[in-house]
Formats: sequence, structure tokens, C-alpha cells
Amino acid sequence: MNNKLTYGVIGDLHGRDVWKTFVTDKTVDKWVFIGDYVDDWTIDNITMKCNLLDIIQFKKDNMDKVILLLGNHDIQYIHSPKYRCSGFRPEMLFDFQEIFQKNRKLFQVAYQINNYLFTHAGLHKGYYEYRIKPNIEDEDINLADTLNRMYEFNKNELFDIGFRRGGNKNVGGIFWADKIETSNKSLPEYHQIIGHTQISDIITIKKDNNTSITFCDCLQTINQFYKIII
Repeated sequence: MNNKLTYGVIGDLHGRDVWKTFVTDKTVDKWVFIGDYVDDWTIDNITMKCNLLDIIQFKKDNMDKVILLLGNHDIQYIHSPKYRCSGFRPEMLFDFQEIFQKNRKLFQVAYQINNYLFTHAGLHKGYYEYRIKPNIEDEDINLADTLNRMYEFNKNELFDIGFRRGGNKNVGGIFWADKIETSNKSLPEYHQIIGHTQISDIITIKKDNNTSITFCDCLQTINQFYKIII
């Protein structure tokens, strides 16, 4: 019996509504939005706000079919004035904060199927060993469960910003890890699917049969989502 599903992964949107054309693909069973719904440098505030509300409504209409992850550009509004990053729009702080807080239960920071792990920026091997692994509890079903629980309790470890992204930590956390960090020291035994680092096209770096990392933050150059069967 084949229980595999087709997943469509939508990279960092930053206000773009191209996702509306993606989700017409009837071959996809579940959609995973990788985060960063706001903070484009060219899209106006009203358009960006309406697009965020449309994404939330899409989730509400398809609760079992849509996963909404949070990115660094989202959490800077949720947890303002902490975690400020580029593109921040002070005039939209109240609006975005209210929207995210009101719909908090619709968002999560990690999603996992078998050993396929979806987060916004990914996990570095060393970061996992020293910052995440000590937080694993017996009742956690999988690594995503640990990460989501850590976020629920505002664990500082999740919000680390590494040197490569202007922070003061050796390596960034799941909102801020850089492509060089995650690809050089990939998390063993996991296939990670992430956004955050802009690329010209979707790429997968394979370490071995059980370890890989796929980068899908490509929407600034190409209208394409990542499709995978798990």
C-alpha cells in the first residue's frame, strides 16, 4: 500500500502572490510555506498585508493541507522590538503584529515527515548538538516537535544570529542560519528543506542517501516551487 504524498514547498514570498498560481496544482497533496511572508523592498504595504491575510485564509480553508512556517522577517513583528532585520516597516508594526498574534496557532517553526525536516533557515550540525539536542524531551515525537515546543516557550537558542548574518553567535538558528553554515555542516540523517538564503534556482546538496539540504528561496528570480514525494 502506497501512503506517500506529494508536497509543494513555497519559498520566501516577501509579499508576492505567486503562490496563488502554485496552489492550483492538483497533483500536490500538501503545501508547506517556508516563511518570510512580509518585508519586500518594492511591494506596497496594503498589497503585502492583503497577501498575508489571503495566505492565512488559505490555511483556514485547508487546515490539514497547508503548513505555515515562520521566518525571521515574520518573527521581528511578532516579538518586536527583538530580532530586527532588514526590510522592517515600522509603519506596519501594529498591523503585522496583530495579524500574526491573532492567528498564532496557525503558524509553526518546523514540520517533519519521517527524516524530512522543514524549517525557515535550517539546522547546522554543531548548532543542533550544542543548542537543540539538550532540549529534547522524552515526549517529543520528532525533532520538529522539539523545535515547535522550544518556540512556544521562547527558548533563546532558536533565535541565534551567526556572524555571517551580522550577529554575535558562531552559527545561526532555524530563523537565521546561512547557506554556507548549513551546507558545510549538514545535519546527518536528515533531508532538510529550507528557504532564507536567496538563490537563483532551487538546488539540493546531497551528502549521502540519508543526508541532504534543499534550498528553495528562489522567488526573487524564478516563479517555481519545490515538489517532493515523501
